[in-house]
Amino acid sequence: MKHSFGGNGFSSRKRFVEHGRKFRQSYLSQVGELYGSLKKEEGSSMQIHEVDKHDLPKKPIIKKKKRIVPKEEREQIVFATWLTRSNILFTASANGGYRNPFEALKFKRMGVSPGFPDICIPIPKGQYHGLFIEMKRRDGGVVSPYQKEWLESLNNYGYKAVVCHGFEQAIKETEQYLSLS
Repeated sequence: MKHSFGGNGFSSRKRFVEHGRKFRQSYLSQVGELYGSLKKEEGSSMQIHEVDKHDLPKKPIIKKKKRIVPKEEREQIVFATWLTRSNILFTASANGGYRNPFEALKFKRMGVSPGFPDICIPIPKGQYHGLFIEMKRRDGGVVSPYQKEWLESLNNYGYKAVVCHGFEQAIKETEQYLSLS
């Protein structure tokens, strides 16, 4: 592969290399003026002598405290573990995640529907036939139009369908649901 540096072949590349050399020399002389003693030699460019590498400037390290927000899948795993340990009958839908086009087509043919809630607890309580939970991250989770449509339909058919942001909210919602008589 032939690289072009803005002209015709070798002479342009030579100019490019020379420009880089001049830039490095300029940088070194600036560093030398700031952090070391310079020694001028007659007939040559400035050179740096007796500069300790520990005296050179370092980029400041700025650590930003990031608030770690677990991903939706992590929230769902924790919630599913809690449901299992609490001996609560539930199932999770096969929606979500990224699949290659062949896998996506196979799931579509099998009847997987976009927007279907993540967790189904098929235990009738009170006036409801069961509980459906759409899991989202604690912060930043957005409900898609397909998910809104499913939640609305399930609520209209006598199920309780809710969106829970984080596993704590999902546990609270499940406990409230199971306490219905």
